[in-house]
Amino acid sequence: MLFPALVFAGETLVSPVGWDLEADSLTSYSKSADVEAAGDVVLRRPAGSGVKPIEIKADWLRYNQAKNLVEGRGHLSFSSTDETIFASAARFDLNRQTGILNDTTMFLQESHLYFSGSLLEKNGDVSYRFIDGKVTACPVRPGHSVPWALWSSRAEVTVDEFAVLRHATFRIKDFPVFYTPYIIFPVKTIRESGLLFPEISRSSRDGVGLIAPYFVNISPSVDLTMYLGYLERKGANLATEFRYMLDADDRGTIMANYLQDGSTDNVLDDFKQDGYYRTLHDRYWLRGKADHEFAGHVIGRLDLDLVSDRDYLREYRDGVIGFTRSDRNFVETFNRGLQEESIPFRESSLQLSRAVDSLFWGGELRWVDDTAEDTATFKQIHTLPRLMANFQEMLWDSPVNLDWHSEYVNYWREEGVGYQRLDLQPGLRLSLPAGQLLEGRLRGGVRETLYRVETQAGGAAATGNQGYKNRRVYDFETNAAFVLARNFDLEAGSWQWLNHTVRPNLSYNYAGTERDDDLPVLDSEDLVLSANTLTYGVNNFFKLGGRQANSEYEHYLGYFKMFQTLDITEERRVLVGSSDKRRPFSDINFDTLVQPIVPLSIRYQTALNVYGAGVGRYTLETRYAHANGNILSLDYSYYKGGARDLRIWLQYRLFEQLVLKVDTTRSLLLDRTANESVGLIYTPDCWSVEVDYSQNSDDQRIMVIFSLAGFGKALEFGKDNF
Repeated sequence: MLFPALVFAGETLVSPVGWDLEADSLTSYSKSADVEAAGDVVLRRPAGSGVKPIEIKADWLRYNQAKNLVEGRGHLSFSSTDETIFASAARFDLNRQTGILNDTTMFLQESHLYFSGSLLEKNGDVSYRFIDGKVTACPVRPGHSVPWALWSSRAEVTVDEFAVLRHATFRIKDFPVFYTPYIIFPVKTIRESGLLFPEISRSSRDGVGLIAPYFVNISPSVDLTMYLGYLERKGANLATEFRYMLDADDRGTIMANYLQDGSTDNVLDDFKQDGYYRTLHDRYWLRGKADHEFAGHVIGRLDLDLVSDRDYLREYRDGVIGFTRSDRNFVETFNRGLQEESIPFRESSLQLSRAVDSLFWGGELRWVDDTAEDTATFKQIHTLPRLMANFQEMLWDSPVNLDWHSEYVNYWREEGVGYQRLDLQPGLRLSLPAGQLLEGRLRGGVRETLYRVETQAGGAAATGNQGYKNRRVYDFETNAAFVLARNFDLEAGSWQWLNHTVRPNLSYNYAGTERDDDLPVLDSEDLVLSANTLTYGVNNFFKLGGRQANSEYEHYLGYFKMFQTLDITEERRVLVGSSDKRRPFSDINFDTLVQPIVPLSIRYQTALNVYGAGVGRYTLETRYAHANGNILSLDYSYYKGGARDLRIWLQYRLFEQLVLKVDTTRSLLLDRTANESVGLIYTPDCWSVEVDYSQNSDDQRIMVIFSLAGFGKALEFGKDNF
């Protein structure tokens, strides 16, 4: 007899309360309101208003529609949008979302974690209790040991909140490594506030250190991370990071460090041994970047970098709140990083700009934080503000364009010479008729620059160097190039032709200057002087082409470039004595790139002095980058009377899961290794370990880092200056 509330359609049972049952065979019992299903059983509830979809599969299943109870066994699985559960047998109350499951494995997709246990109690929609369980990010297969797992006598899991494990042991291949009576970690499918993994360090200068980060989820687009730390030989080490991201064009990050340093530098303990003795105890570093697009296509950009002393950034380069991590995060987020940590003048700026059609205008405030503390020199220059406006316009539908460049800047310093400068530069530009062989342009204009020179209190500038001054420059420039190309037939396997493109080019630049005496020089724009130069060069480009499998292909083989400048003014200069000689020709500059095969590139750059001084500099850069991730880079640089450095950088996959990294720079001039690092990274599917050794002129460091999928860097051991 069929139960009257159920309607059969073949081997499918449709329930009015929203559950569908399918199986190879169905048997209904009217007295108990039970239905037994056998063979490829599927009990399904589709998604509805406020109801998530659920699917239960088994070899055998008993379903009571009146009470919505389910009992099943054999290849049993329970799937929803939050989790997937496998068990040997189970009893469910579908109304209360409770049940008991035997020999269970649960997989949470968002956090990619597996929870297993001999017994699972489901206590609600997203709450579970495991007996004799384990948690891992590695796929669980019956009869196989996982690479790592946290085992627990009792575990309580709440999705989108936390997992609590009691009497837990961390095991590698079922071998116990350490024990903890209690551990808690987040099980999140959405961002949530909570503790992050701490950072533990040890160094000869700081002693043992600990930083415990705490993440605060303010909103889906705003968060705050606080870092509470302590250094054994220094003191409290605190930091905070605020981030927001409204959309792809509106984002920002501001981060501040504070170190309560109980130590100071002295003759016996001088960081970098540079004679700078820090006496400051309250040390800090404030940095940040922000991009914002305002109404009317106005772009805003903020760069912030303020530091307490010139040693701080070099002393604390590494770590979760160190210079290297901040610089990398800024580059990844904003496509611009920080100045090098060794630069003592830290620049902060605020910029606004707008570009529409042929008009551009912009403004800037720039402040320089001087940590050099050198009282023998003038204070650093601040830009308060800089304003600019540029545009170009075609005149009367002719090939002539009007160019206009203008800039106002106020350079202010606390002590010393500063000025206000207004620079106006109108000009006319004419493009030469386009053709297959010839390309070029002409440009001429006048540049008027007005100065108001000011000397702040304590400055050493003479009184006569103050007041209003001006400079006028008449400039003219032209350049032209011929483009010649030819294909040469080849008979070298699949290669059929070689293309050679030659581009000889010639440019002339003239600038006649009228200027007052004693103009200050505070930036490159003040260095505009009279010029009368002719620059000539030849660029050569090479390509190989052929046909293979009825398709054509090309390979860029490389280029060879050379150029030199003739100073006509120097050539016409009147000699002032018998030993005086004219030197109108610059060095001949060469630049060569060769790519014999796709993964390999070789570039060589040099400059040859034509007055007998020989080669003043050259660099050789080679790089081999295979598609499998293996990379070898070999660079050599030479500067006459200066550096001679050799750098080798290698990343090589020894095995599928083992990568070797080597980075070393050696100074051949000083016959010593400037810095080097060697590392091994082992990366199985669900965990990794990295062993890294590095040294430079200041310290040595060895670090071992374990990373567990789903947990981040769980264990980190390091030691400096061992």
